[in-house]
Amino acid sequence: TRKFEIRVITTTLFSNFLVTITAVLLLSVESWRRVALWVAVVTALVSAGCVYYEWLGFRSFTRISGRMSGFPTDPNDPPIIITLMLAVVFSLNPRFWRNVMLIGLVSPAIALTLSRSGMAVFACLLLCYFAANLRRHFMGMLLITAISIPLAISGVAILSQTSTKQGVMTDKNTTDRLKAIFELDFERIKSPERGKDLQDGWEAVGKKPVFGHGSGAGTSLWKPHNQVVALWIDIGVFGVLFYVLGLLVLTFRSFMLKLSGFYCLVPLWLFVPCSQILVESPHYWFTAAVCCNLVFTRRF
Repeated sequence: TRKFEIRVITTTLFSNFLVTITAVLLLSVESWRRVALWVAVVTALVSAGCVYYEWLGFRSFTRISGRMSGFPTDPNDPPIIITLMLAVVFSLNPRFWRNVMLIGLVSPAIALTLSRSGMAVFACLLLCYFAANLRRHFMGMLLITAISIPLAISGVAILSQTSTKQGVMTDKNTTDRLKAIFELDFERIKSPERGKDLQDGWEAVGKKPVFGHGSGAGTSLWKPHNQVVALWIDIGVFGVLFYVLGLLVLTFRSFMLKLSGFYCLVPLWLFVPCSQILVESPHYWFTAAVCCNLVFTRRF
């Protein structure tokens, strides 16, 4: 019923608000780095673990057949959560090999979701991290490459067998998604449905560009899969300017401080054209808060 839906939405928003406020308050203590690091590690492992739990057949959470999601039910959510938490870990933990171990534990979970945008942003974050550590750990990275290539090939084979079959029928959508991701076919990686949704979103922006259509319209009446467009639909151009300005300030401060907090900025920016629910995610704000702490060192 409508009353039940309103109650669920209100409870969800309130819980997200409480989690976000709690996370930000914890970051104000002296030992905030240790707190944030442990929160990020545990969150990444739990998110990956529930995907593995579903893949092993203990429980079904996903709302899209052939793709794993874990507790969030949307297969696009775990890659966002895990990538954001990895960005925090990379920013706070200088121990390269421990971070590599964490990458190895969570990477298969991202692959199991078959999220095109999630895998792309995850790959960009890893590229930045490995490029920054290339000179210090060159031989180690060669070893990682030698080990990861056969593991990746085996993983693709397993995914092809387990994710594309629904009984005796083949799931064509999942098959095409796998081929697009692992063959790096950028034409097929692009989603025609999302392109149409984004076009509809821009049309909605054009109707009420200044004040928007009201909070929630960008994720319920329209689904542009783009945070800027969704915000514009919700609260108009001033909300978009405020949001983008905040990211630009963090980016400017990061470059002024020799790329401090840069790893956090990678998913904060790159998920913007891929998702419409970032500002509703406590993980997104947690990552932004960690970045803010790193680039504004004299905030008290």
